[in-house]
Amino acid sequence: MLFAPDIDFPENVFVAARLRSAPDDGLWYPMEEALLPTKRVSLRQVHSGRVFVIESPEDVPAVAGREGDGLISLVPKVALTIRVADCAPVVLYHARGRAVALIHAGWRGTLAKIVENAVSLLADRGIPPSSLGAFVGPAIGFEDYEVGEEFLEYFPHTTRRYNGRVHFDLYAEIERRLKLAGVPLVRKLNVSTYSANYLHSFRRDWEKSGRNEVFVWLGG
Repeated sequence: MLFAPDIDFPENVFVAARLRSAPDDGLWYPMEEALLPTKRVSLRQVHSGRVFVIESPEDVPAVAGREGDGLISLVPKVALTIRVADCAPVVLYHARGRAVALIHAGWRGTLAKIVENAVSLLADRGIPPSSLGAFVGPAIGFEDYEVGEEFLEYFPHTTRRYNGRVHFDLYAEIERRLKLAGVPLVRKLNVSTYSANYLHSFRRDWEKSGRNEVFVWLGG
């Protein structure tokens, strides 16, 4: 178990991960497994724009296992969990630690506006975009992400030709959408799952690929 890279999260916001192997880039820090909350919630991920909100402990069993790709928590000591292998994990956090969100954002979910949906749901609960920060990654990088011609229409701002092929910049598209939604502070890991051997990558390993597990929670 590892703590995510130190980007000055609020003191009661915690981000951790289980990766393919121990990283060698100096960005991640060891974490005792016992620090992870025992109450955890995950979804049946379907590359959608659907986001669920946990506003009380009673919401956890009602949300767990539902089809969706985003979770928001206003409750301490509930670990939100997603599994990714090239799609981006996106963490949203209130500057004073009132709420956290964890989003599974591949190209389909990004096209379905999952990032914008999460920001909107937080705003509905009195947490405006201007009070949020975001952390994106690890995900597949631009140089490793060859896509079809249709992406030039789907994502015209962040898809372009590279070495004669069409490539999509998932990191840049998520950052663009977060900033358009009003989130002022966006930090990206900018490590490609495809090229970093300590990370799982479906594009690299196909059916042999595992998943990078990401956990986010509010301290008590």
